Amino acid sequence: MMLAFEIGCADIPPEYVCDVAQAYIRGEVDRDNHRFAPTVPEFVKRCRNGMAFDKIKQSAPATVLQFPKSKFRQQWDAGKIPQADAKAREQIAKMIGDENAG
Repeated sequence: MMLAFEIGCADIPPEYVCDVAQAYIRGEVDRDNHRFAPTVPEFVKRCRNGMAFDKIKQSAPATVLQFPKSKFRQQWDAGKIPQADAKAREQIAKMIGDENAG
């Protein structure tokens, strides 16, 4: 069994293996059954997840993509599309039965 763990964790830095092992020992890992040791694939997966999480934390923050505004939005912002008037709002409110319509 130990050989299987050694083979599974061969390419994982020791600090990740120790951190995950301590988390299991302290009962910090959500599992269905804490009576048995984790399987090798379960343990290795948790080590790799820790490595991936640290890699993401160290990477540059993602940039927000800026898409051009649609023609409708450009016209709306320029005031070329009239907004609903008060009378139209009243009619809509009566139709749907809501005084906050519009």
